Amino acid sequence: MAEHTVRGEGYPTAGGATTGYVSKSHSIAIGSSLTVSSADVASSAVTSMNTLRRGGGAMWMKPMRPDFCRATAAGRSAATSAPIACSVVSDLKLHTTTSVDTRTPVDSGRTFGPSWQPYRLDALQLRYQMWRASRPGTHSRILASMSTIGEPLRIGIQLPEVERVVRWPELLTIVRAAEESGFDSIWVGDHLLYRNDGRPERGPHECWATLAALAAVTTRVEIGPLVACASFHPPAVLAKQAAAVHEISGGRLMFGLGAGWNKAEYEAFGLPYEKRISRFEEAFAIIAPLVRGERVTYSGEYFSVEDAVLLPTPLSPIPLMIGSNGPRMLSITLRDVASWNTWYDSYGNSPERLAALNREISAAAVTAGRDPATLRRSACVLVRTDPTSTERPLGAELPPVQGDAAEIVQQLATFAAAGADEIIVIANPINERSVREIGALLPSLRAASA
Repeated sequence: MAEHTVRGEGYPTAGGATTGYVSKSHSIAIGSSLTVSSADVASSAVTSMNTLRRGGGAMWMKPMRPDFCRATAAGRSAATSAPIACSVVSDLKLHTTTSVDTRTPVDSGRTFGPSWQPYRLDALQLRYQMWRASRPGTHSRILASMSTIGEPLRIGIQLPEVERVVRWPELLTIVRAAEESGFDSIWVGDHLLYRNDGRPERGPHECWATLAALAAVTTRVEIGPLVACASFHPPAVLAKQAAAVHEISGGRLMFGLGAGWNKAEYEAFGLPYEKRISRFEEAFAIIAPLVRGERVTYSGEYFSVEDAVLLPTPLSPIPLMIGSNGPRMLSITLRDVASWNTWYDSYGNSPERLAALNREISAAAVTAGRDPATLRRSACVLVRTDPTSTERPLGAELPPVQGDAAEIVQQLATFAAAGADEIIVIANPINERSVREIGALLPSLRAASA
């Protein structure tokens, strides 16, 4: 096993003094865990940070819990979250030595406590962050040295949108049920209004306000928009909204993005509908570097910003997810996103069609200059737990996953076999009971997909 040296260093505070530091050096093998205990630190009231470094640049690990510290990466200061413990995954094979620097600046306002528990690093996220840091102009490329070992299947749930009117007390009950049941992620649709589609006029709660509320009442799950429409807000403002939710959640936001499609809501709210992909391309050119912690100056046909920056600096770089199968959208985004998502009707809710689509996404990643192994594949899957439910339209062209517990597990496992790293359940119906029923199947589903 390759060894990685862990070094402790002093850290200058705003006042210029060097504060507490890890007083011992450690060596850890890939696949093992590193824990920095209070005995290793000059003060027990500390925060800390773990980064993987190669060639002098920082590559962020997924945090265990949020705290604040600063690091210098590629000549630029950036804030990140601070785990006190981490695991090093076994699917990283680097041609050169990689060091893990654990820095622990003293913060008198924060102390160790029983809530500090080791966090298992998300291997795919780490592969993505290392790929990002290895891009031309940052560091030498290391794509060829990364393996394609898969991750455990992630299972998420989308909250009610317009299936029926759901007020906050019921929504909160569903959210708590999802987190208690072991779902990995909770998602919120981003729409303003539905009409003129043969069904009654209806509209959901505003996406970003809802996500902020979820961030405050959850502690473990990843949260995100499924997906945020880049047309609804100026791009830098949208990045600012995402940074606030990322902060409130302690770094648990997956920032899903799309170009929008529902013309009725554009017209109702006075938003420009034409040239949506061109507008998205400019918006993405602003959003992507902002959520990485960069300053952005950009002048385009539709959007312009002058030295835009997100302050306070986000806890960590905010990962992006693209919700599109369109070739042009993929060419715009695949070099910069952590994840790709597809809605169930875009592949007929069929594992076979998902596998074919997944191959197309891999090819698009290669064309975009992206290692496909570093891209999370996320698929929404329609699951019907009540055969009498009509909350979502059903038809022969969109057969839902349904049946008894064993049948649902078996069917969902086929989507993982088709290439899904993450299944986002679109439940029919969507209520506390269905969430808990599906939640009870998660251990069996993860075992079947291992």
